[in-house]
Amino acid sequence: MKQRITISGYYGFGNAGDEAMLMAILQEVGSRVAADFTVISADPERTTALHGVKAIRRTDLRAIMGALRRSDLLISGGGSLLQDVTSQRNLWYYLFIMLAAKLLGKRVMVYAQGIGPLQRTTSRWATRLVLNMVDAITLRDSPSAHLLHEMGVRRPSVQVTADCVLGLEPPDLETGDTTLRAAGLADAEQLVLVAPRFWGGDFAYLSHLAAAADRLSREAGATIAFLALHRDYDRAAAHEVADRMEQPAVVLPADLTVHQILAIVGRSQLVVGVRLHALIFAAVTGVPFVGLSYDPKIDHFLAELGEKAIGRVDTVDEATVTEVILTAWKGRQELRHRLSGQMTELRKAARISGQVAAGLVREP
Repeated sequence: MKQRITISGYYGFGNAGDEAMLMAILQEVGSRVAADFTVISADPERTTALHGVKAIRRTDLRAIMGALRRSDLLISGGGSLLQDVTSQRNLWYYLFIMLAAKLLGKRVMVYAQGIGPLQRTTSRWATRLVLNMVDAITLRDSPSAHLLHEMGVRRPSVQVTADCVLGLEPPDLETGDTTLRAAGLADAEQLVLVAPRFWGGDFAYLSHLAAAADRLSREAGATIAFLALHRDYDRAAAHEVADRMEQPAVVLPADLTVHQILAIVGRSQLVVGVRLHALIFAAVTGVPFVGLSYDPKIDHFLAELGEKAIGRVDTVDEATVTEVILTAWKGRQELRHRLSGQMTELRKAARISGQVAAGLVREP
């Protein structure tokens, strides 16, 4: 008999990173246990079309409660769901879903999440209350575990794994060729992908990215293409950087699937990312990358690989951005080799969360 699993997260918003996490959860858990999945989504029709699973609208409380009543397990994850920097309302929402499931007597798992920042006392109190009720917690980085310990989360035991997207297999690169041809980049052998985003009110760092991209284009003959990982927000940021460049550049379509994005990344020589999952996509495909940080999760991921961010988007200067990116370009083969050695263990760690989830639904 199939198990019934409901998945809660930031799905259906057009964010490729979150859709990749959903893909990874479905693949990893689905490979270990026969299950019918129901995904709570902002766009149920699109979620069903992309992932082939039943989806319900995240504002439909009756449908959500019905799904939880029928479920054997609620998975909350992955990503940075439990934080109060971008929105405290979202924090309350995800905690409510977990609390409702527990009050209905269901098993609940926090799946490969990154916790925090949690700046408000009420946020920490509520998070501690709910997480001490769940059945399993896996986290994508050690600082998240330290934060939960500091907050007083003692039950269940916390296991540090890795971002679940790191468990995905590298894509079929022919899809990347097809997508690049459609974008007019059929002959882009020295392709550099830049994945920017707006953050705060100071966009000076976008000019720094433009200057570094111009240097790469002029001095290394690199082809610059901009990747919008969030369909509704990042395309404007991509055009902003491209417009500030002197050299030609291409802004890739904003409606690419996760598989297409992974395949394009796999065909590139270097990824410059502000979005976390631009860096993770690069790691999955074995492509060298450098990151600009706007959130501790960027620094945490880079630290897991022994790397550091170029700087923070709100304080970094143009000279530093340009120097680090040019240095990464020149040393990209060494970076690629080092990354290859690190990914074996990261893939293993990323798949542990699926083992934990499968164990929860197999237990009587």
